Amino acid sequence: MRALDNTISSEHINNNNILIEMSRIAYRQFPWQKLDFSTYLIRFYKIFSNYNINQIIYLTTGLTTKEILRIGMLLYSFYLKHPAITLPIDFGVPEFSKDRIDKFLVRFAANLSDLKTKVESEQNINDQFLYCGVAVRYYPLIIMQYQGRQCLVCPLPTLFFWRITSGLFYEIFEHKEFGTHFGKAFENYIGNVFEKVLTNSSLRSIKEAKYKVGKDEKDTTDWILCDSSAGIFIECKTKKMRNASKTRINDIGIVSEDHNILANAIVQCYRTIADYNENLYPNLVYDPKLTIYPLILTVEDWYIFNPQYENLLRQKILEGLRKKKLPENFISLMPYSFCPVDEFEIMIQVIAKVGIKNFFEPKVRDQEKNGYAFSTYYYERFPEESKMATSNIFDDEYKTLFGIPNI
Repeated sequence: MRALDNTISSEHINNNNILIEMSRIAYRQFPWQKLDFSTYLIRFYKIFSNYNINQIIYLTTGLTTKEILRIGMLLYSFYLKHPAITLPIDFGVPEFSKDRIDKFLVRFAANLSDLKTKVESEQNINDQFLYCGVAVRYYPLIIMQYQGRQCLVCPLPTLFFWRITSGLFYEIFEHKEFGTHFGKAFENYIGNVFEKVLTNSSLRSIKEAKYKVGKDEKDTTDWILCDSSAGIFIECKTKKMRNASKTRINDIGIVSEDHNILANAIVQCYRTIADYNENLYPNLVYDPKLTIYPLILTVEDWYIFNPQYENLLRQKILEGLRKKKLPENFISLMPYSFCPVDEFEIMIQVIAKVGIKNFFEPKVRDQEKNGYAFSTYYYERFPEESKMATSNIFDDEYKTLFGIPNI
């Protein structure tokens, strides 16, 4: 397989698209390298168990978020030691009844013959060779004969884990009300993070509020995190890059379309900051001495480190500022940043110790460091504070979810 990939690469990768190939590799490999299972699980449990999202999940699957995760993790723990479990599954416990197991398998399992057909239909011996496999990710459990028995087989437990956590997105994303509720659920989750992390901190978190300019009703940024000298104006975004944006090497157009999401988010953030500068915010009085850092907080990492992508995004932002008649120098006065939620959870613990300005200023004003992932930056500049930060912010809720005693 490696030899075939090398042959394909020699035909499709060149000096013009090598940076795009590096981005493709990041999307393919980095998620496997940075996965913290318990933290990842409880994060998406809290987001998807939001009342409105949980209702959509139940109406779609016949199971609640909690039931899906408990059934899924029971199977996942088994698959860590064994590749297959004999069908039919009978745990002998009402919570894991045959009816619930059947509802679960309808969503996450496929017959071997059906899965083969799906995999063959998407397979290409071209630049997409290593990026096929959507069907295997969507159906990580396979109903098949194994050692003479009808079994439920799980070749890659990590794919199964992703499918029952962040992958619940694909069960319900087409629901007409999903987008609005998902965004609010993510905002609420960030509020939960602040409640846990900032208990003994001088940092103050301020939730989104509505205000009026004439007859127009507007919203502040989703969150503001501030201290006496600086403020992080945060927009929470749940939209993901499409798979084609992560995998196509000769189609910058589809990447450009997806980057509109981030560019619009930044322009939106600058627009509402302009209103703050006019003292229009109802929840924070304007302070001319407050240094502002706009931050787009995403559910998943977009890996914006490719200079080609960075320049494309910057041009889109400048165009957006011009359309909104906002000063183009906002970019230099208040440099924007992007951060995935997993890095943000560590980052704010570091900021709580070192201060907002001390944390942000060296990063956003240094051309090299501004291209760093936040995790690379804070482990390099604040190693002691970073080591002291915990990724298990909701460890108590994780233990409650799975009935683990606090010891």
